[in-house]
Amino acid sequence: MPTTWTRRIAIPLFGASLFATACGPTVERRVAVPGDAPEELELRLELAADLKPFDTCEDLLRYFQDNATDHPEFLPAVPIGGDTVVDSVPGAAGGGSAGISADSAQGGVAESAPALPVLDAPQASEGGGAAFSTTNIQEAGVDEPDFVKTDGKKIVIARYDDLLVVDTDTIRLLGSVELPEGGSELFLDGDRAIVLTRSWQVPNPEEPGTFEGGTADAVYDYALPGVTTTVVTAFDLTDPAHPRVVDQATFEGDYVTARLSEGVVRLVLRSSPTLVGDPEANALDAWLPQRLDGGGAGTDLVACDAVSRPPEPSGVGTVTVLTIDAGGSMTPIDTDAVVADAQTIYASTETLFVATNQWEAEGGGSTSTSTTEIHAFDISSPDGTSYVASGRVRGQLLSQWSLSEHKGDLRVATTDGSPWATAPGGEPSSESYLTVLRTEGSSLVAVGSLGGLGKGETIHAVRFLGDVGFVVTFRQTDPLYALDLSDPTTPRLMGELKVPGYSAYLHPVGDDRLLGVGQDATDEGFTTGTQVSLFDISDLADLRRLDNATIPGADSIVESDHRAFLWWAARDLAVIPIENCQGPVIFGGEPVPEEAFGSDVGPDCSLGIAAFRASGNTVDEVGFVSQQHHDTNLDCCGDSAVERALVIDDRLLTVSMLGVMASDLDTFEEEGWAALPS
Repeated sequence: MPTTWTRRIAIPLFGASLFATACGPTVERRVAVPGDAPEELELRLELAADLKPFDTCEDLLRYFQDNATDHPEFLPAVPIGGDTVVDSVPGAAGGGSAGISADSAQGGVAESAPALPVLDAPQASEGGGAAFSTTNIQEAGVDEPDFVKTDGKKIVIARYDDLLVVDTDTIRLLGSVELPEGGSELFLDGDRAIVLTRSWQVPNPEEPGTFEGGTADAVYDYALPGVTTTVVTAFDLTDPAHPRVVDQATFEGDYVTARLSEGVVRLVLRSSPTLVGDPEANALDAWLPQRLDGGGAGTDLVACDAVSRPPEPSGVGTVTVLTIDAGGSMTPIDTDAVVADAQTIYASTETLFVATNQWEAEGGGSTSTSTTEIHAFDISSPDGTSYVASGRVRGQLLSQWSLSEHKGDLRVATTDGSPWATAPGGEPSSESYLTVLRTEGSSLVAVGSLGGLGKGETIHAVRFLGDVGFVVTFRQTDPLYALDLSDPTTPRLMGELKVPGYSAYLHPVGDDRLLGVGQDATDEGFTTGTQVSLFDISDLADLRRLDNATIPGADSIVESDHRAFLWWAARDLAVIPIENCQGPVIFGGEPVPEEAFGSDVGPDCSLGIAAFRASGNTVDEVGFVSQQHHDTNLDCCGDSAVERALVIDDRLLTVSMLGVMASDLDTFEEEGWAALPS
């Protein structure tokens, strides 16, 4: 029998973020499992939620082997044992108890609106009197990885195969060092950079159980047999001109994301078994993720009794959470795993949540139902991570912003159903929900729910601020919903505002102001350009849009990556990258001069950043900066696309793959340029 390596390609589902095309009816309250829900959906929601640990390695191996025999659809969709082909892609973990009794459902729009609660503490990215901005994060005290980080003195960039250090005073490249192959993100912890790299390892057919390093091209060539690996490298930046590797570790598993809090990194990986021939003939190390040493040999990354399983078999993939001391060795001080999949990660200072969307078509694809499985891990101790509880809710998440832990409860915003299809009777099949989960034993149990949001639409943005939540749905217009969550068992709809277009990212810019970044749109729902809107949220029952500014024909990566957004509170300044491939950039009512882009004719696409001042009741367009005059190729998708903006003292620094440019924060005139090596 020929030797055959297998692996699974994880395919994320984005049903909740798909555009729709018509406006939904009035909001109503519904329980999480309505009476007209399919029996299969109700059963999935009512399954016991708690995961069970394995007592012995023999039990764990038997679990994997039995599931492979009884459920071949769980196995990778590639040849097994030579000629046999399995066509199905495995699902995520089962389990979940998110059913809500009718007593916990509330009805109607709230009659009176309470005063807006005090908002959560400002994030580090909001300035707070500091001399420099940091990564735009979701939760204060929980850093998120990015390819650009700064401490105000230096900018550290993970670009292609290099880690680059730029001096922020002189705007010049100080030093660089080679990175492992593949895309990278990093944390900056004092004078240490922790770089997280997704790579590709090709198994060595001459020595089963060992791996060969893949090429750079192999990282993106999923036709090759092999496994995705994650390389964690610690660099000493005490001498920024000479970055130095101090430790490195390689783990089998696809990098999902990570969080850094109190000097501890929590790294989340997902992995599939690497089997040779008959699944039942494989030892445990083929099923569990491995730590790979310098010679390519592997050792088990997680102990058998640190792996938990759902009550109902639903997969053979593993989600592993690694706890790593940012200031020490990259060898994990603790590892925990769940037989599950991972698509969305959210973390507070106390808990890390791993969520997976499940989407199932019904009626030949005319309708669909979906659930989201959520696993909670306690990360309050710097010494380790421990599994806490699991649950399920109806619908799919948009992103990490759909989750928020507050006062021990988890608020979850989801959309269920297909916005492009109708339910029996001709009613829109999609609507959105707000569900509040509470830990009871080892289950995340729903204690409150609000449904009926945006029927026939999908969620485009979510923001939780203390006891208040804001949800944006879209199909033709942008309903901005304000939710009172002060009583988690009784979520209440307080207000609704419909305006053209939609906001895809929401950011607080004061105790009673909310800034939205998204798209303007026609009455028919066709988008027309990047839009920045300023909302008055002082009265939740009477939401108002105070002002808005639109850049016709433009798009912004802020819609899909919140880390690209910069809010500098000291100047009431919002900065967003934009791309316009439909004509000249109209900013402040006038075309941006062609010389800003370095061409008399102008490039196919105009790339840069737009700065807005959101103060009082107005949004003013105050500055536009482009790096394209430094790009000799003038490529629409070129390296001069600005992807991040930073404020350091009185300068705005923009970062692209081409270089770092400094501009005056008042005039936006260029003051310095550091080209990055090609």
